Amino acid sequence: MRCSLSRGTCFLPRLLVLACGVSARRASVMAAGSQTPQQAVVRSPQLEDKLTISLPLAGRIRNLDRPKSEALEKALGRLHSNAVPKADKKSKKRANQAAVPAQQDFFVGLYNGPTPDSELLTGNVSNEEAWQHGRLLVVGTQQYIIDLNPPIADKVELPGLPMVSYPICPVPTLLFAEEGLSQWQWYRSTSPGGPSAASTSQSADHGQEWRQPHTAAEFEGFSAIAGATARLYVPAKTDEGCILRVQCTPVSSSQAQGKRMGQPCFADTARVQQGPALTAAAQRHPLTPSPMAHPGVRVVTYNILADQYASREHAQKVLFGYCPKRYLDPDYRRPLILLELLGFHADIICLQEMDEKAFAECFLPQMQQAGFEGHYTNKASSTREGEATFYRTSRFRLAARQDVILRDCFKDLLHPAAQDSTVADATAQHAQRSKRAKRHAQFEPMLRSSPHLQRVLQGVATVAQMTLLEPVTQPYATPSPSSGQQMPMGTSDSSRAAAEESICVVNSHFFFHPRASHIRNIHTAAVMSEVEAFIDETLNGAASCNDSQQPTAATAAVTAATPSHRADEPSSAASEPGSSLRPAMLFCGDLNSDLNDGPPGTQGTISSHRPALLFCGDLNCGMNHGTPGVVQLLNSGHLPHDFWDWDFSAGFSWGPDADEAEAQPAETAADGVEPMAASQQLAEVEAAAGSGSSSQDSSAVNGISLSIPYQLRSADDLQSSFTNYVRGYSGLLDYIWYEPQRMRVERAIPLPSLEEVKAFVPSERFPSDHLSLCARRWCMTSHGTPVKLRSNTILSHVQMLLPLPHM
Repeated sequence: MRCSLSRGTCFLPRLLVLACGVSARRASVMAAGSQTPQQAVVRSPQLEDKLTISLPLAGRIRNLDRPKSEALEKALGRLHSNAVPKADKKSKKRANQAAVPAQQDFFVGLYNGPTPDSELLTGNVSNEEAWQHGRLLVVGTQQYIIDLNPPIADKVELPGLPMVSYPICPVPTLLFAEEGLSQWQWYRSTSPGGPSAASTSQSADHGQEWRQPHTAAEFEGFSAIAGATARLYVPAKTDEGCILRVQCTPVSSSQAQGKRMGQPCFADTARVQQGPALTAAAQRHPLTPSPMAHPGVRVVTYNILADQYASREHAQKVLFGYCPKRYLDPDYRRPLILLELLGFHADIICLQEMDEKAFAECFLPQMQQAGFEGHYTNKASSTREGEATFYRTSRFRLAARQDVILRDCFKDLLHPAAQDSTVADATAQHAQRSKRAKRHAQFEPMLRSSPHLQRVLQGVATVAQMTLLEPVTQPYATPSPSSGQQMPMGTSDSSRAAAEESICVVNSHFFFHPRASHIRNIHTAAVMSEVEAFIDETLNGAASCNDSQQPTAATAAVTAATPSHRADEPSSAASEPGSSLRPAMLFCGDLNSDLNDGPPGTQGTISSHRPALLFCGDLNCGMNHGTPGVVQLLNSGHLPHDFWDWDFSAGFSWGPDADEAEAQPAETAADGVEPMAASQQLAEVEAAAGSGSSSQDSSAVNGISLSIPYQLRSADDLQSSFTNYVRGYSGLLDYIWYEPQRMRVERAIPLPSLEEVKAFVPSERFPSDHLSLCARRWCMTSHGTPVKLRSNTILSHVQMLLPLPHM
């Protein structure tokens, strides 16, 4: 009998593999029984059609990938062919006749138990059924105990530039392990001149291959740091010049197998350096020493400058040529941004220009360690950056969220998609499109008058996040009329109070082109309409927590929160169908709209039963000619057809490459501090995006009157001097808008003055070309009491973000 092998495929007869003769099997088992069993790791992910068998064999680790549905005999045949001793080339001919008996006598078998007394599995059982935890595998004279899906730490990633006083959060790649149960230990090289720091990480990517445990020799020159057993570590002054090592021990827990610990995995940092002596928020953090007590809510918005923009050659040599290249490195900027954010102890954080990779590998893990949850929305383009919204989980829980792709708001307005009766859900989809078109009907005259505008609106990649948050704990206790005791959660009064503290957070980064104010006006009105529809449909159950299959409004996806209520804790009225209590709205972000002259005050009264609305963003309109249309619209709820910036943008024209044109920092298209530099930058933008000249009559757009269902107020009452300060431009682009009928702002968190900033940003101290905005205290108005606004009057507690006085 002979074994024929071809290109790694084993044609070994079944009886040879499984039995090999009773005498051969007995001899192998008896010899194997005298040795200590080793471990064979089997990884069988649920959603994959293959499993991997890893074991030490013939002096090295062997990894066999086999289909789960394959018969066991084929996997054992491959093990047999790998394990049988091979003769060298010189002796092959002489030993050819002897090789066949040797192969025949080599036994490979899998038992249905941990000992050879168990039943030997037959070869026709599938791999998925056969390779179970605790079973015995015999290969020649060696025994192996099967370890199925043990917790594995495949690798640990660390930031490339550790700095004193800046937190480090390692990111493990885990398989069959629970991140929250994993154990951590930090080490420090015993001296600054210790082990080599040639490699940032000493744990290579093994592609999820099983490997031998680390040896004591690998830890020579390192000593454990006392008390450093948490995932997050803040390097101390004593760590400067040393290499830090973190070890992650993966842990899993299940009812069937209990708590299991896997093999540790470690990674090394580069040598710890000294960070900037003065942080970006050094003068502001003392004002925010801890999170707010109820009912205060602290809000931060920040355009953090996308890594991919800061790392471009044009940005490093031209746009930010004043900034040393090392300060534009993501490994330098990210720790500064995170330290600034965490030092505000905010409850809600809205970020713009968030890189997709940075969110997953850096910001989300570290923010989760600090008690936040968050979500990311990419722009509607190939550019991998967008917005991220975080919220403190001890203060809020996610009720629902929805992402708005602005171009979708206009897609079916003029050319509704035909209903396809052959599609099961075509009727529902057609109804949604009809509702969307109806919501944005006010734009139809403008779009019909300008086919060019239609094309532009379909090219702009702007998105907006809408996040509905409700309070985690019920702050109000309603006495029972009969007993005088506190009534339980879920009563009408408690639900009402919870609903009144719910907030709808809107986060966006508007299109930047200096001649495209009409685009921002249209987008503002569209977003506000989508917010109103999102809240209505959520409260009425159309966008319920359990329905993510049928998106509402103009969305890329509708993602509702995983139900987090206990059975004895009903959801608040903010998520009860048909409830008349509505969350407030907050609008934050980089809206790219600059302002010199403040708009007139607002008039009106809106019931405090409406949910609070917060709108944070970068308006991205680099104009210093007066109140932009976006500001006028948000502040008054109305924009007339003859407002000045309709005419200003009447001749806007855009080239064919929309994504590339938009993927530029806002300051490239601005004028301001240095007119010559600004004009050069504007020329570059117009070369890519099209001329802003009003001579192009074919693209001229006539203004229209716009209305939105909200009247908002800027948190700083439009008094801030600037949030963007670069060579060629200085202006106010970033805002936090809120409903003054539902909320008020207390105590100022000052922006840095020009004297404090000292030079253009980014810089050694300031990691972005924008400054962060922070509202120290947002208080909900007393429920049931509407607040009447008076023209040009700031509420008694509305003070925030006033620039520090000049020194």
